[in-house]
Amino acid sequence: MLTRFYADNYRCLVTFEFRPRAKQLVIGTNGTGKSTALDVLSLVRDVSVRGLTCADGLVGRTKTRWQQVEQQRFELDVTGNDTEYRYTLVVDEWGSPRRPRIKLEKVDCGGRPAFLFEEGKVHLFNDRHEDKVQYEFDWHRSALATIAERWDNKKLTWFKRWLGNVVHVQINPWAMSARSERESREPTKDLSNFADWFRHLKLESGRAVFEAISELAEAIPGLVGLEAKEAGLDVRVVQAEIAAGPNVAPAAYALHDLSEGQRTLIALYVLMHCAVTRDSTLLIDEPDNFIALPEVQPWLMKMLDRTDEQGAQVILVSHHPELLNQLAGQGGVVFARPDGLQTRAMPFEPPGDSGLTPAEIVARGWERA
Repeated sequence: MLTRFYADNYRCLVTFEFRPRAKQLVIGTNGTGKSTALDVLSLVRDVSVRGLTCADGLVGRTKTRWQQVEQQRFELDVTGNDTEYRYTLVVDEWGSPRRPRIKLEKVDCGGRPAFLFEEGKVHLFNDRHEDKVQYEFDWHRSALATIAERWDNKKLTWFKRWLGNVVHVQINPWAMSARSERESREPTKDLSNFADWFRHLKLESGRAVFEAISELAEAIPGLVGLEAKEAGLDVRVVQAEIAAGPNVAPAAYALHDLSEGQRTLIALYVLMHCAVTRDSTLLIDEPDNFIALPEVQPWLMKMLDRTDEQGAQVILVSHHPELLNQLAGQGGVVFARPDGLQTRAMPFEPPGDSGLTPAEIVARGWERA
């Protein structure tokens, strides 16, 4: 799991350090960098595993406006595969005209090198940390993203798989299309490709989908099924089958025919069963949007239980009273900008004798004694 995240010179993140737990709640007022931190984590994933170029989100206007620093630096500390990893990414601008480039990219495993890309040259180490392969590479994109799995680099491969499987979502039910023309292995941040992702999950993770639908039946009255129905050549439409009563045959409703809350519930339960897997990390920004108070608590308790069962990690950003009362007192983290400039991650430390719940404490602004 992710044990430390460091970012410097990215918007409001200046020498920013965050050490998340396995079940982590992040709170803070608007504009304190909560969503920015999650965005940067997924951006690093997209650059270093999915091949996004530096020009698509790093340096340039993303540098901190109130300082004159050329480099952006990101570090991820990850525990798993019976070892500790550190991934480092340093980006700056070079040339005429100036273009973003990767100045340094490296993966250390147990404090020893597994991969190094520096000043345009790649050093690929085997599992014995021997520098076996060197070659020149285009420094405008990640070299790590191009490394294929080999019999002698399984440690590096584990890290790439972990990072590639980090899921970051901020559910937008209005963007969740019912129509799918292809499969997608990963969900987009807003779940606009939910139908494509669900189509893939039905084929690759059928049991997990079945479990999600079984629990959804408790959250959505009358729900008896969720399918990707054929609707033309290579086209499928995600439909929910819902019965209006105990003796009424279920009717089919396309995803876009459901309420925003129902679509959000479907997304949350599918994420819980299909994105929370062994050694996974799931980031959800405001999971409680669009759903009613009685719907939050059952989902949250099931999510926390599944996180424990799978040895996974879930990081939630929320202001919801139920999440605050369940998680804030057990290692909640407050993001704040005490000087009005850079974000800082500080422990939830309310007054010890207030007699108030965490939600009441946050409502009064007393989360930091």
